[in-house]
Amino acid sequence: MGCGTGLLTVSLVRPDRRVVGIDPSTTMLTYAAGRPGSNEGDLNTRRLPEHPRRTM
Repeated sequence: MGCGTGLLTVSLVRPDRRVVGIDPSTTMLTYAAGRPGSNEGDLNTRRLPEHPRRTM
């Protein structure tokens, strides 16, 4: 599960908190980091590495 567009992630940002949003999509991370309120604390966005899908 990733942070997606950051709607919930950015709502957790406060000056006294460090919030990390992770997502496999660079586009979603860019969108989340640009949300209003994302600069009010310490928001760090990181991209998850690709993971090969396995079928059983």
